[in-house]
Amino acid sequence: MALQFVLGSSGSGKTEYIYERLVRQAGEHPKKNYLVIVPEQFTMQTQQKLVELAPNHAIMNIDVLSFKRLAYRVFDDMGMQDIQVLEETGKNLVLRRLAQEQEETLTVLRANMNRMGYIGEVKSMISELVQYRISPEQLVDLTEDKTISPVLSAKLRDVATMYRAFCDFMKDSFVTAEEILNVLKILCRSRKLCGMRCWYLMSLPVLHRYRMISCGNCCR
Repeated sequence: MALQFVLGSSGSGKTEYIYERLVRQAGEHPKKNYLVIVPEQFTMQTQQKLVELAPNHAIMNIDVLSFKRLAYRVFDDMGMQDIQVLEETGKNLVLRRLAQEQEETLTVLRANMNRMGYIGEVKSMISELVQYRISPEQLVDLTEDKTISPVLSAKLRDVATMYRAFCDFMKDSFVTAEEILNVLKILCRSRKLCGMRCWYLMSLPVLHRYRMISCGNCCR
């Protein structure tokens, strides 16, 4: 099936159209599996709506998943139960330890590391960098830009130092929640993961390049 877009203004009936089409196709092709990708908070709501629309109030070949749940589904199918995901609390603890180890290296950020909530801010920044696949080396390259202030340059070097230390700690041991989709992308290069499946992506207001790459590999 070719890639199709259902476009329209808010309230024009896009969601109802997709629901009805999905339920109809699932009934006509019981041997096909249909995957509906929605935001994490809408999975139960979408499942309930599809069950209500189904003629027998049951959806046997339709799975409603978020990107994260899709990744874990693939990991389970591939027998990869040993993947260790470092959650938010764990990242805070790791960064606290790394800040102590890198204390002599840090310049601008060193004085702020013991402030309440500051480690959380550093964690959020590193999470964004990982999510958008920006490397520590790219941050260091930015510090060489003559147009930025010396203070900003020093901050970027400190962030790069913490980021590099975090990557070294994570290497071959853990993955972060932001890296799960990268692992999924690598696994989905195998065509046997696709099988007889049709994909529906719905109600995703922010679908950045990182997820598009992962989804593209799964749908090929």
